[in-house]
Amino acid sequence: MSKVKIDEIDIKILEILQENARETNAEIARKVNLVPSATLERIRRLEKLKIIKGYHTCIDPMVLDYKFLAFVYIKTGHNQSDTHFFNSFNKYPEIQEIHHVAGEDCYLLKVRAKDTPSFYQFLRNTILKTDGVTDTRSEIVMHTEKESLSIPLKNYKNE
Repeated sequence: MSKVKIDEIDIKILEILQENARETNAEIARKVNLVPSATLERIRRLEKLKIIKGYHTCIDPMVLDYKFLAFVYIKTGHNQSDTHFFNSFNKYPEIQEIHHVAGEDCYLLKVRAKDTPSFYQFLRNTILKTDGVTDTRSEIVMHTEKESLSIPLKNYKNE
């Protein structure tokens, strides 16, 4: 995939939206010294280029009693396709991230649950029953200091 050309104004817009996706177009325009129509045009271009993939609400899982977080490493049989696992796991909201990884394991899942028994049931009744899963290993998170989807843009350079 070739690198997309964006300029300093685009980067500033992205920084503003990463900080607060609900910032008004008029306020973004003011912060980047453009008229609102030009700002909106840039945002739509960034969306069309798939640099901006969507807008999401960041919900505090602790407030809603989803206090259990684990990373689950999965080993699979050699004849299973990535598409099979992505399709199998994508449908579960408990699985917040799915990564194909190099090393001993094949996949890494970020799984959120209300508590240990809920996680255990999900692991046992869903993950371990997925066709092709041969083994799992779980790392339980004791404390999370930082969790972010933000991309560091301060030193981004077009080459």
